[in-house]
Amino acid sequence: MGSEHLVKDVSVQDGILSMRVDGVLHEVDLRKTSRRLANATSSQCANLRVSSDGYGIHWPDVDEDITIDELIRGVSV
Repeated sequence: MGSEHLVKDVSVQDGILSMRVDGVLHEVDLRKTSRRLANATSSQCANLRVSSDGYGIHWPDVDEDITIDELIRGVSV
């Protein structure tokens, strides 16, 4: 089970998710993280919602959910 995080400054540009998690900047290539996100448009990738407790991120346009812990570690496609 994942943990809660303080997630700030979340953005997506050219398929790269940038986010500050617990004060540390992380950049994640969404195309290598999820098949759904790899096939999504730029606007679909940019439309995301961070859970209020910092547990994960939801992309409603492609019905994808990934925990912050998985994003930081890297998730296989």
